[in-house]
Amino acid sequence: MKKRLKAVLSLLLMIFSFSMLCQKRYSPPLGDYVLEFLGLKPWSDNYRGIHITLILFGGLLLLSIFLVKRYFIDAFNINKMLTFLLPLICIFVVYVTSGIMVKSIKKKAPNLLSIGVTQKQNYIKYEFKDNKLTKISTKFKLTNYSNEKKEFYINIDSPFYRKEGTKPIEFYDKQDKPVKFVLEGNESREFLLTSDEFKIIGGRQSSTGSDYEGISELILINDLGHRFILRWDEFLK
Repeated sequence: MKKRLKAVLSLLLMIFSFSMLCQKRYSPPLGDYVLEFLGLKPWSDNYRGIHITLILFGGLLLLSIFLVKRYFIDAFNINKMLTFLLPLICIFVVYVTSGIMVKSIKKKAPNLLSIGVTQKQNYIKYEFKDNKLTKISTKFKLTNYSNEKKEFYINIDSPFYRKEGTKPIEFYDKQDKPVKFVLEGNESREFLLTSDEFKIIGGRQSSTGSDYEGISELILINDLGHRFILRWDEFLK
């Protein structure tokens, strides 16, 4: 009985660890959401550096494969092909239902982690005249999956900005105070922010490169100054 219990637990561990590594083209692994929900960091340096999720669940996957080979095959006397076919079927089901899982995690996530970018066509548009910036406009869609109202400040950044020394985009009112944005519980809203309405600091100040670009990193900041980096997430579409 103990041997069969170990066999089942080893198979479940393999399914779980593999599922945590599942991701789509424009989404992080499912394990990232789980670690964030538990208050842990999926990356060593604010979504850069060492990807802790891959190391943690990758290690668990290797361990589970070893345990499955040791316990499961002998305990149930089945061939190796069927042993690894069963987890793949389970993992496929998890992958298909991953969007529901992510939204469920988001709904109960703390702080601003309950907010997601839910539209792929997010952009920043620059308008120049005589190589001088005359207008910035940006468009993106956010959804608050929790039942609670969320208040936050918005910055827009990208690896390319950091590489070329461009400051992140920040939004201020006409009295030079940072603008606080609000999403009610379970609210989805499309934001269209322009320099006609707000004082916008940062971003490209001269006509170099494209005048129209996608948003790489949308940063939400709470009243305590904690930063939450959001990207468009295919799990949330």
